Amino acid sequence: MRKRYQAQDIHEPVTPENGGHSPEDLPSERGRGFEEVPGGSEEKCRSILASIEEGYFEVDLRGKITFFNDSMCRILGYSGNDMMGMHYTRYIDAEQVKQVVSLFHQVFLKGSPDKAVGWEIIRKDGTRRSVESSISLVRDLQGEPAGFRGVVRDITERRQAEELQKEMIRAEAKNRAKNEFLAHMSHEMRTPLNGIIGMAELALDTGLDEDQRDMILAIGRESQNLLALITGILDLSKLEAEKFELEQIPFDVRVLIEDLAKSFAVRADKKGLELVAFLSPEVPSVLIGDPGRLRQVLTNLAGNALKFTEEGEIFIKAELAGDLGQKLGVRFTVKDTGIGIPRGKQKLIFESFTQADSTTSLKYGGTGLGLPISKKLVGLMGGEIEVESKPGKGSSFRFTAFFHRQPGKKASLREGVGGLENTRVLIVDDHVTGRTVLREYLESSGCIVQEAKSAEAALSILGEAGGPNRGPDLIITDATLPGMNGYDLASAIRRHEPWRRIPIIALTSMCAIGDGKRCRENGIQGYLPKPIRRDEIYAVISEVLGMSRDRESQAMTGFVTRHTIAEAARGKIQILLTEDYPTNRQVALRQIRTAGYAVDVAENGQQAFDACRCKRYDLVLMDIQMPVMDGFKATRMIRDHEKRLGREHAFGCSEPLKGVPIIAMTAHAVKGFRERCLGAGMDDYITKPLKRQDLLGIIEKWSGQPSDAFPREEGSPVRGKGSSAEAVVRTVAAPLDLGRALEEFGCDREFLLELMKGFLKNARGQIGAIRGALLAGDAEIVRREAHSIKGGASNLTADALARVASELEKSGDPEQGSALLGRMDDELQRLETYASEMRSGGGSGMESRGSSIAISWNKGARQ
Repeated sequence: MRKRYQAQDIHEPVTPENGGHSPEDLPSERGRGFEEVPGGSEEKCRSILASIEEGYFEVDLRGKITFFNDSMCRILGYSGNDMMGMHYTRYIDAEQVKQVVSLFHQVFLKGSPDKAVGWEIIRKDGTRRSVESSISLVRDLQGEPAGFRGVVRDITERRQAEELQKEMIRAEAKNRAKNEFLAHMSHEMRTPLNGIIGMAELALDTGLDEDQRDMILAIGRESQNLLALITGILDLSKLEAEKFELEQIPFDVRVLIEDLAKSFAVRADKKGLELVAFLSPEVPSVLIGDPGRLRQVLTNLAGNALKFTEEGEIFIKAELAGDLGQKLGVRFTVKDTGIGIPRGKQKLIFESFTQADSTTSLKYGGTGLGLPISKKLVGLMGGEIEVESKPGKGSSFRFTAFFHRQPGKKASLREGVGGLENTRVLIVDDHVTGRTVLREYLESSGCIVQEAKSAEAALSILGEAGGPNRGPDLIITDATLPGMNGYDLASAIRRHEPWRRIPIIALTSMCAIGDGKRCRENGIQGYLPKPIRRDEIYAVISEVLGMSRDRESQAMTGFVTRHTIAEAARGKIQILLTEDYPTNRQVALRQIRTAGYAVDVAENGQQAFDACRCKRYDLVLMDIQMPVMDGFKATRMIRDHEKRLGREHAFGCSEPLKGVPIIAMTAHAVKGFRERCLGAGMDDYITKPLKRQDLLGIIEKWSGQPSDAFPREEGSPVRGKGSSAEAVVRTVAAPLDLGRALEEFGCDREFLLELMKGFLKNARGQIGAIRGALLAGDAEIVRREAHSIKGGASNLTADALARVASELEKSGDPEQGSALLGRMDDELQRLETYASEMRSGGGSGMESRGSSIAISWNKGARQ
C-alpha cells in the first residue's frame, strides 16, 4: 500500500538509517525527476533546463536532491556527482535551515507555489552567495505530494549594488546632516562674533585712553582671527565632504589680480616691501570660472608671502599655461623674498593645521588651514599647486587653473592700446621686477622702451641723447629711488632746456600727504600709486602725452592722476535709477551723482522699460517692489526687447551689444532671493538700505570704473570718523543714528534735513493709507506701504521705525496690525519732533522725547 506523506516528514534528515539513500545508492543520471512528464517530452524539458541561466532543482519530501541542472551546479560550486543525493542542509547554514523548512512546510500545506524567496547559500569553497528562489510542490502520477522543485537565481551582484546604494544614501544623509550642522554652527558662531567686531569698532569712536584703545583693538583683531578660523574650518569641511561646487560665471582676471594687489598695498608699504602684480598680455582678460575661489587661493598665498617677508618684494603673476581652444590654463605665481621653507617641510604645509615650523605660528600667527584649502580648491579648478623654496631666500608658489573663454572676446591683451606706437619711453626704477612688468605693458602697445635703475643712470641716458640718438618722448620714474629720488630727478631734468618739455610720470608705493604739491613744484605731469594697473597707466600716459602735444610752446602745468582719469570716465557712464519711493530715490540719486556718474530716473518698472527702449544705458538699478510694474516684470520686458532686436542693433546702436547689466535693489536679503533675481534676467542685487560704499562698489563692479564718492587730490587726507567735519554725541534713545546718517550723506546737514522733510511728509500720508487698508481688510496695501516706510526709515538710519514697519509688513493679523500701526505712529512723531529740533536747534543742546542729544556743528562742515 502507498505511504501517505505528512508535512512533518520534510523535517527528517535524509540518512540510510531512516529509509533514505546514500549518494552511492543513487543513479548517476539527472533525469529521475520527470515521472509526471508525458512520453516524448522529457528530452525537450531537459534541453530547456540545460540552457537557462537559473538553477533548477528537485528534492524529495525528506530534502534529498533528486534532480538538478548544470546551472545549479555552477551556482553551488559542486560537481554533478557531488550534487546527486545531497541534502539541502549541506549548502545552507543552521539559521536559514529553519527558514527553508518553514517555507517547504507552507508550500506542502497550501499546495501553491511561493515566489521570490531570498536566502544565502554556502558554496563548496565556503564562499557565500545571495540567491532568490521560487518553490512549488511536486506530485507523483497519482497526484500525491512527492517533493519540491525550485528555480534559483544568483542575485549577489544585485544585492551588493542595493547595499552600496543604501550605504551611499546613508553616507549622503550623514554628510548632509554634518554640513547642515556645520552651516548652522557657523552661523551661530559668526553672529555673536560679528556683533563683537561691530561693537569694538563703535567703541573706538568713543573717548578712550591709550590702554583702553589697545585693548579694544586687540578684541577686534582677535575676533577677526577667530572669524577667519571658523570660515576656514567650514570651507575645509565642505571640501572634504565633496560638497563644494565651483561657480561658472564671467569675470575679468586682470581686474581680479590688480584689485587683489591693491588690497595688500598698504600693508606691503608699511613693511617697506615692493608689491608687483602682472597679467601677461598673452592671457585673455575675460574668462569664465569661479572668481571668488580663485581670489581666495591668491589671497591665501599673497597673505602668507606678506606675513613671512620682512624685506624685498612680492610678485603676483599670471601667464598662459596652455591653450585648449575654448578652454585654457593659466599659471599663477606668488613669489616672495621671505624666510623660505626647508625642503623636508614643503609637503607638510599642505596638510591641515600644519606649518613648516612649530615656532612659526607663535611668531607669525595663522591656523595652517589656508594652504590645505588652497590645494583642494586648485584641484577643483583642474590643476595642482607646488612650491619652490630655500630657507632665507624666499618662496615661489605656483598653480595652474583652467577656465573657459568668454564667447566673442578677444584672444589676448597683446594689442595693448592704440596711439602709443613708436613712443620712446624711459623707465627709471631700482626694482627689476617693477621695470620688467612696466616694460611688458608698454612694449605690448608698440612703445620703444629704455631702462635705468637709478636717477643718475637716467640722467646719463638723457645726456647721450641728441643727433641720431633721439631722446625719450616720456619718462616714467619711481618716486622713491635710492640716492637722488624721483622728485629730485624731475627737478634736475626741468633745469636743462633740451629736456624741459619731456613729460614725466611719477610712481610711488603709497600716496602721502603733499605728494601732489611736490609733483607740481618739480614739473611732474602724472602721478600713480603702485602697484600699477594696466588700464590706469595707459590712460595716464595717453593724457600726459596729449597735454604735451597741445602745449609744445610752453611749460606744461597740467596734472593727471588716477582720480582725474576716473572722473572723466565716470562722466561717460550712463545709469538708470529705478525707484518709486521718494526718499530712497533722493538718497541714491545724490550718491551716484556725487561720484560723477550720469544718471536718469524712473519711478516704476514701466518708465524704466520705456527709457531702455529710447536710450542705451551702461547700468540699470532696479527696485523690486513698485507700483504700475514691479522690477521682475520690467527686467523680463527689457530682456525680451533686447532679444527682439537681436543684440547687435539693440537700442539703435550699430556695434555688437550684450544685455545691459540690471542690478536689483531690495530689502529681501534672504536665501534664494539672489537665484530669483538671476532667474528673472538680472545680473546682481544689492540690499537696502543702500549704503554709499556698497552702492558705488556695485556700480564700479558692473561699469568697470573706480567710484570714489569724494574725488580728491592724490595724497590729501581722507575724511572719516573722528574728523573735524562733525562732532556728535549720540544717545540710544534718539530716533535715528545722527552720526551714521551724517557720515552716509557726506556730513551735509541741509541735505539730511531735506531728506527727512520729504520722508516725513510721505510717511504721514502712507500711515493714513495703512489705517484705511486695515479697516478695509486690504493686506496688500498694508504690506506695500509698510515696506516703503521701512526702506525710507532705514536710509535715514531711523532703525526703530524701520523695525516696526518691518513687523507690520510681515504681519497678517488685523488686530496685531492696529497695534503695530500705533507704535509706528509714535515712532514717526518722535522723528518729526527730532527733525523740528534739528532745524531750529542749530548748535545748541536739544531735547528729544526726554532724551538729551548734544550736537556740535563745526563751521565749514558742509563740503
